[in-house]
Amino acid sequence: MSKLAALLVSLAALFNSLANAETVSDISPAKAQQLISKGAWLIDVRTAEEFNAGHLDGARHIEYQAIATQLPQQLTDKTQPIVLYCRSGRRADIAKQALQQLGYNAVVNAGGYEELASASPAPNK
Repeated sequence: MSKLAALLVSLAALFNSLANAETVSDISPAKAQQLISKGAWLIDVRTAEEFNAGHLDGARHIEYQAIATQLPQQLTDKTQPIVLYCRSGRRADIAKQALQQLGYNAVVNAGGYEELASASPAPNK
């Protein structure tokens, strides 16, 4: 029983650290805005519910679990710059890795929606 208790405590600590983790990103919000203004595809990889609650102007919505199958149907140019974001950057990082495995070579993780929205002219709500 003590091993089970130790495992539960460890899992609780892990989930707590993930929930309180900092935003994960490759670039600053200002750099993300610069790429977007130069024509980068902006993709929100959050859930439909999160996207509908508010998203950046011009963002396309493709959930991170579906990006490897859906994006190639929409974008065949693997050199096209792509800016990904989610709530904290973690799902965007997973999506970035999936796209890189498919050969997309200009993908960046811009981190979390809130940080980007605060640097953006006008998020959609």
